[in-house]
Amino acid sequence: MTESNGIPVPTEHPFAPYIRILGKGKTGTRSLSFEEAYNAFSMVLRGDVEPLQLGAFLMLLRVKEETPEELAGFVQACRQNMIMPPAGLHADLDWSCYAGKKHQHPWFILSLLLLAQAGHRVFIHGSRGILPAGSMRRMHCGNYSCRSPPTGRTSVSSSSAHI
Repeated sequence: MTESNGIPVPTEHPFAPYIRILGKGKTGTRSLSFEEAYNAFSMVLRGDVEPLQLGAFLMLLRVKEETPEELAGFVQACRQNMIMPPAGLHADLDWSCYAGKKHQHPWFILSLLLLAQAGHRVFIHGSRGILPAGSMRRMHCGNYSCRSPPTGRTSVSSSSAHI
């Protein structure tokens, strides 16, 4: 805080402009540029954002829906700020399956099985509630079976390919 005429003036948090860009209402809002998305998400990944700001930012993005430029900026920020996985962890494709705004059937599982059948290793991650309770644990199709390790994570495997 700086003082002006003896009255404390609060300074703006560096993340505030990104929330303001997204939160100006139906007609005043705009999408983030690649650079803005990169800078904003870099701050998030470094922990330079207040919890309330992060919640507002994520909810505004969910309502608005991300643009390709925003997603590209977020991915670049992840690439620059992520901790590299252990050397033994290998996947040809990193597939997220987080809940979207619309309820849809889990057709992606068929794609995953086709990729595994073609010999590709796929790392699947998401959150609980994407599929009906236990459906990934019960999934069995041909030579592919799905298992939930003690950690609660689910993996699908075959003798010749792994998902």
